[in-house]
Amino acid sequence: MRRKAFIFMLLGLLLFTTVLPHPTYMAFAEGVDTGNTETEMTIEQETETGGAESSKALQSESAEPSTNLIETEPGKKDEQKTAQEETVPTVEQKQVTTNEEQPEEKTVTANETKPTTEKQTKENISSTKEVDKPYIVLEDFENGIGSWTASGARYHSVDVSVTDEVARFGKHALRMDYDFIRTQGVSGVYASRGEEIVIPGKPKKMGMWVYGDGHKQWLRQQLYDANGTSFNIDYTSDNPNGVTWKGWKYVEAEIPEHWEAPFTMGSQAVRYMATKDNAKTKGTIYIDNIRAVYTDSIDEDVTNPVLSDFKPGKDEIAYSNVPEIRAVAMDEKAGSGIDPTRIYMKIDDQSVTPAYDAKTGVVSYTPEKPLAEGLHRAWIEVFDKAGNHTFETWQFYVSTGGPEVVWDGPEEAYAGSTFDVKIKINEPKALTKTELKLHYDPQLLKLVDGKANIPSAFNEANVEQVVNEETGDISFNWSQLEKANLTDSEVFATLTFRLGLDASGELAIEMKDGYHHYTDNKMGTIPFFVAPYQAKIAQPLTIDVEGKSVNTPSMIKVTDRYGEPVEGATINVLDNKKLIKVTKPTHIYKGGSGVAGEPYEAVEVGTYIPVAKVPYAGFDYYRIFMPNGEQRYYHVPKDDVEEIDWSTVFDKTDKNGEVKTDLLTLSRIPLRMQATKGELVSQVLDLTILPQLGTETPEHVTLTWKNDPQTTQHFTWKTNTAVQDSVVEVVPATDGDGFQSEAVEQFTGKKVLFSDPEGEMNIHHVEASGLQPGTTYQYRVGDGTDSGWSNVNTFTTASSEDDPFRFMFVADTQAYDEAGFALWTQLYKLGLEKYPDTAFTVHAGDIVEEGNKLSQWNLFLNASKGLNENIPFMSVLGNHDVYGKGANTYKHLFPYPQNGPEGKENFVYSFDYGNAHFIMLNSEFGVQDMREQQEWIRQEVENTDKLWTIVTFHRSPYKSNPKRGQDATAETFAPLLEELGVDLVLTGHDHAYMRSHLIKNGEPQPDGEGTQYLIGGSAGPKFYPGQETDYVKVLHAKEEQVFTSILVDGNELKIEAYTIHDELVDSFTMTKEVPEETPDEEEKPGGPVETPDEGETPGDNNNEEETPDHKDETPSDKDNTEVPSDKEDNKGDTKDTGNKTVTSPKNTDKTAENNAAKTNNPSADSNENSGHKKLPNTATSIYHWVFVGVMMTILGLALLMYRKRKYN
Repeated sequence: MRRKAFIFMLLGLLLFTTVLPHPTYMAFAEGVDTGNTETEMTIEQETETGGAESSKALQSESAEPSTNLIETEPGKKDEQKTAQEETVPTVEQKQVTTNEEQPEEKTVTANETKPTTEKQTKENISSTKEVDKPYIVLEDFENGIGSWTASGARYHSVDVSVTDEVARFGKHALRMDYDFIRTQGVSGVYASRGEEIVIPGKPKKMGMWVYGDGHKQWLRQQLYDANGTSFNIDYTSDNPNGVTWKGWKYVEAEIPEHWEAPFTMGSQAVRYMATKDNAKTKGTIYIDNIRAVYTDSIDEDVTNPVLSDFKPGKDEIAYSNVPEIRAVAMDEKAGSGIDPTRIYMKIDDQSVTPAYDAKTGVVSYTPEKPLAEGLHRAWIEVFDKAGNHTFETWQFYVSTGGPEVVWDGPEEAYAGSTFDVKIKINEPKALTKTELKLHYDPQLLKLVDGKANIPSAFNEANVEQVVNEETGDISFNWSQLEKANLTDSEVFATLTFRLGLDASGELAIEMKDGYHHYTDNKMGTIPFFVAPYQAKIAQPLTIDVEGKSVNTPSMIKVTDRYGEPVEGATINVLDNKKLIKVTKPTHIYKGGSGVAGEPYEAVEVGTYIPVAKVPYAGFDYYRIFMPNGEQRYYHVPKDDVEEIDWSTVFDKTDKNGEVKTDLLTLSRIPLRMQATKGELVSQVLDLTILPQLGTETPEHVTLTWKNDPQTTQHFTWKTNTAVQDSVVEVVPATDGDGFQSEAVEQFTGKKVLFSDPEGEMNIHHVEASGLQPGTTYQYRVGDGTDSGWSNVNTFTTASSEDDPFRFMFVADTQAYDEAGFALWTQLYKLGLEKYPDTAFTVHAGDIVEEGNKLSQWNLFLNASKGLNENIPFMSVLGNHDVYGKGANTYKHLFPYPQNGPEGKENFVYSFDYGNAHFIMLNSEFGVQDMREQQEWIRQEVENTDKLWTIVTFHRSPYKSNPKRGQDATAETFAPLLEELGVDLVLTGHDHAYMRSHLIKNGEPQPDGEGTQYLIGGSAGPKFYPGQETDYVKVLHAKEEQVFTSILVDGNELKIEAYTIHDELVDSFTMTKEVPEETPDEEEKPGGPVETPDEGETPGDNNNEEETPDHKDETPSDKDNTEVPSDKEDNKGDTKDTGNKTVTSPKNTDKTAENNAAKTNNPSADSNENSGHKKLPNTATSIYHWVFVGVMMTILGLALLMYRKRKYN
């Protein structure tokens, strides 16, 4: 028995020593993933800048870059300059300036990944040490411009410089100038430091002092993490909640915890961005003392004092000539307190010395001499003892019944007309003398007769006026007023001005200086101020031109200010433009300067040609403009033509206010036009004759639907402007006679003359109707002439039955050049090759990079030729598509159903296909626009009888990109869609493929019902990083283009996503339980129910655990699916979600890599770290053997104890 006991104990101990050190057991005990679950992978990402840079170095030869970090204790600061100090700027700078808007250049992006050098690695290692100071100043700009550079996006000019104009600390600050006026798309000025700074430790925040311009733009900063991945932090929100202040203010931006230190500051260290086209500005901001902050709060006063309780209040009336002018200055309780030595005040631009009451905070001043009647301006600036400041300017009025100068003139003046402005003084009898200096814009206004009219009431007084018409300055001196016969309200002078014909905008007459001399010696002489006289310049007529491209017939239309047609108006081409009319057969000669040259081209009698230069002594030829705008070497003999004033070739407008002509677009040259009728004039229309786009043969043929896909098909294409007719012919593809068959049906439509700054073209729209469902047709489009047809293509109408169908889903093709869109071509060709039964395409927006550029839309359509001409293209707007007038271009190129909410047609719409209802929404016109779609969405979902409801819009409410904030769709669309039980939501915007868990009420439902969200990834050249969250089921954030094929087959919806390299990213199936209908009651189908993919073993819907063993997933022949495989079994995991089932492949090598369910992205938080972890199979087996070992050891001990007791 002893031997048996020892054998059991020996076996038990042997099991312990063998099993316990096993790496799988040890790894699991330590919480390490052993490889039986999905593996992690590293993803390198490059993200959007809000506009890629165009960059120019601003190096100063004498200035050395500041490389030393300045460790600053709280409270140790240099004296700050006041806002009122005026110094001569000392500026080290170079400038990036152009005369036209700069496009996004793609050579440098705001999210570039830096290569890690050995030096950087050493710095990174040392810089991760803990910092024991509250903050460290990284850059104070005291060493000059150094390696700082300017760059930007969509600007007229940008510039950075180091200046001593204003400084928060020391003597210098960084100045950033920008001009975004009238640009389209996201604009930005970026300040970059060429010599990067590795930031010590791991700061919680970054901080800087900013001298704001009050233009409300977005202030951001770009940093790089330890992996060289860039990310942005926000000091302010976007417009209108950006830099709202003027003067110095300290701001901070938090660094999200998931970014890995050490951080680097270099490229785009300061970003000032304007994202709204209607809020583009020009201005300057200053930056000082950029610092890294290591604590949640700092024992330092960085809060500006506050001014309030202004007296007299803003625009208030003071009924005293000596009012107390005051404001209350307060610092926060924990602040350093108001500095009484640094309080400044001005009244009417004159510095005064105010009093300060430290107890009440009142800053006040009472004028030593009375103030004149009328408008006055006050300015106050105060500092606290920490150097923080604030200032305020406001105006008020004095009214005591004394003399007051007022303007009397029209609120609106017509261009090309004259108008009077009277200078009146109320209660003038108290005056003995008045002096007044005025200024006007002499380029805009002409003073009739060169002087003002002085009324006869001043015949006995002495009146002097000096007018300088070149500078627009007028000086008046009325003296000996006591001799004048004055009333209580007297006109002192009448100014009669004439506005130029091309005047527009507003006019102003400003007072430069003014003094009243009173008869009462106690009052003496008092300066006064009058607000400028201002009037809007109006044009009583409006001129517009349709047909602006070379050799395109034009229609000129003239309307009045109420939009009514003006009959009998004259059309004028300004600037003395001339035409020549050929009177005898001749030639155009091509030579050189002053040399007629040889005959180049024959011209017929009656031909009109624009004149570039008239003949001169010794050269009897006209230099002419050719149709393409060239003119340098082209001449016509003087004796063969007659010269004509261009304006004389147009008739007067008819009763519809219109003139039709083919003599306007003779050459691609700039013209200035104006309509007149009597003294009434229109605005001056600046018109550049455009090139024609397109040819006589149809291009960019695109299929869409506006009505029922079973019986209709809509066609869109472009041609040049000479093609007038729009014709489509269709014939069943089975008809062997083709277009010679009697079965050919012909449909006609309409053309639209589409004008863009890049050129002009005709866009043709035709709808074929009355088609047979489920039928493939051949078609061709054109003008009906033999030479005007397109190539023959095919399309297929939708079946009238709920047959299975497949569509392709993509997002963010978003390129700007041919190379970028070539990726899209490669992607969709792969999609059609894998799934030739694809019925149509759904695009989730951001079709192009810059929607205001027609050339990019044309590049997309060129790249889509093999797709859009054979299957319909159904899309929604993205944020890049709506730049400028991009939404208008989109509407013309892609006509969609007009069944959306009123005013949102074509951008919001729905259509049915098979047993699915598609709802296409717009997330790009703001929160209010999205709210206005909500009731329509509810009606669409509640009224459809289709089994599946699929919604598409651009901005996902559940993001995958860690660099952007939450979108408004999370508050407007998502709650409603989840409430209504929408099955599938297809979105884009984040440029990384993401499949969510089912979501209900904003919460992921891994084992319940909800709505399935998909982000389509990128179908173009741009990518963003991905981040896992609790709602992410599958994430693929590699820089690979992705398309998704979606098969709708009865109560199943099968989704497969592939990369451009034909690698499977994701595969899953959604299933709905369809209750049987009873004779008494018809029930609407229930929600989606989870079932395995084809080839998998179905699981019990009531079983919430994973089924470990399934059959290998086999591609369906019908689906033509190709699934990557490797040595491991390609198995699926099935989770019961009540009525909704989502089935996905499990653990093939490729799928595990491409799904990136756990990535090494520094921003990712692993979803697997929360909740309980299931034992690996190996670890489970080990536990069994450990248990056996324990039992054998116990049995051995028990036998020994039994034997000992028995024999004792």
